[in-house]
Amino acid sequence: MTVGASDSNPIFLGIGNPLLDLSITVTDQSLHEKYGLKTDDAILANDSQMALYDDVLNHPSVQLITGGATLNSMKMIQWLSKKPGTASFFGAIGTDKFGQKLKSTCDEVGLKTVFQECPDFDTGKCAVLIKEHERSLVTHLGAAQQFRLKNMTDEMWEIAKNASIFYIAVSFSLYSDRSLILFAPLKSLISIWGLDIYEPQQILA
Repeated sequence: MTVGASDSNPIFLGIGNPLLDLSITVTDQSLHEKYGLKTDDAILANDSQMALYDDVLNHPSVQLITGGATLNSMKMIQWLSKKPGTASFFGAIGTDKFGQKLKSTCDEVGLKTVFQECPDFDTGKCAVLIKEHERSLVTHLGAAQQFRLKNMTDEMWEIAKNASIFYIAVSFSLYSDRSLILFAPLKSLISIWGLDIYEPQQILA
């Protein structure tokens, strides 16, 4: 069985951390000060910052947008292609309303997604505070960290076997049981690999 676009078109597979961006526009620094945030910064949320997400969700300007660099890249590729099966995405989400929102936004552009669902974890999310031309990003990975290669289904391996271009965030591959070497034999030398490095420590790793 062949999954994806025709043989004349490259088939992209992205594997990464799916997030739902909770984006608001702010006019002052009150939330920054309340949660110890800097403008024009990107961090992982600590325990004392988890209440930020409720504040953001209750903000009048909040918008829910698909996030995560790898997922957004696959969505854009699929949207530009207009051909079913050009791009697919694997990741892990919770069984909450945020996970359902992620699914529906991907379905809207025809992106094939196969998510490992983790009922004990919240779907990953990123609070985005926009003030003029600066953004402060606060990410809670949640269920996104629970993706495991050992839990990949036959459907996922079938999609992976037909992929010729892989795009994987290095930060995603640093977790245990996510070794990229397991995918290497699938397309051998004809595969093209793209690694998304966006933190200095990932180069050292």
